[in-house]
Amino acid sequence: MGVERIAWDALSVRTRTAVHALTGRIHSARPVEGGHHSALAVHLDTTDGPVFVKGIRADHPLASAQRREARIGESLAGVGPRVLWQLLVDGWDLVGFEFVHGRHAQYHEHSRDLNLLADTLTVLANLPLPAAEVPSAATRWAVRPEDTDLRAALQGHTLCHADFNPENILVTPDRLVLVDWGWAVRGPAWLDPALVVIRLIATGGQTPPTAQSWAMRMPAWRGVPDRVITDFAKAEARLWDDIAERRPEPWSRALADAAHAWVAHRMS
Repeated sequence: MGVERIAWDALSVRTRTAVHALTGRIHSARPVEGGHHSALAVHLDTTDGPVFVKGIRADHPLASAQRREARIGESLAGVGPRVLWQLLVDGWDLVGFEFVHGRHAQYHEHSRDLNLLADTLTVLANLPLPAAEVPSAATRWAVRPEDTDLRAALQGHTLCHADFNPENILVTPDRLVLVDWGWAVRGPAWLDPALVVIRLIATGGQTPPTAQSWAMRMPAWRGVPDRVITDFAKAEARLWDDIAERRPEPWSRALADAAHAWVAHRMS
């Protein structure tokens, strides 16, 4: 479900004044590209420093996901951007985040970013679940009656980011930061590395064996039965087939093709 974007100046004076009270004087507002789940995504340059602001109408079906993302952000301990404030004004639900200066991650085979990503996911796997109500991974990938075994395998107590679009991975001089937690789920620690595999194939141009070998180095991958990973790869292919049918764009088809390539490798 996409959301139509609006400009900062399209907000009411009352709304912008309320934000101003939290940020200090606003010198400029620049739209931030990427993401499909926020009506407002803007970088504010303020007297108190840069702020990233996301916003959505409070009555929009995705507003609850944004509120959940803000709650999650309070527990990320450097893995994600800090939540600075939350504001409900004039029917808008707004969240101010730490603005992270960084470039998007590179997913090619020899990218050093993949070592940073592995380290970050290992830290994430050891964080306690946030107080927010986070949906189970099984509700996204084990939806068929016959998915009993996969449903059991997707139970877990790890916070999983679950959306490894390179635009959601910011690399700074001293850390790698995961942003946009709107798709986060609660599941097993191996889930995020498995989801990265698809992105390494689709975005990084890696072969399925090479992409999977990156995930196999992760501590969370050890001891997971082969059939569980294969069943998940098939479920991921079904999910992306459905997304590509509803949103037939090059990026969705590329991810569906990558998922099927991974399934073919695992079945060979």
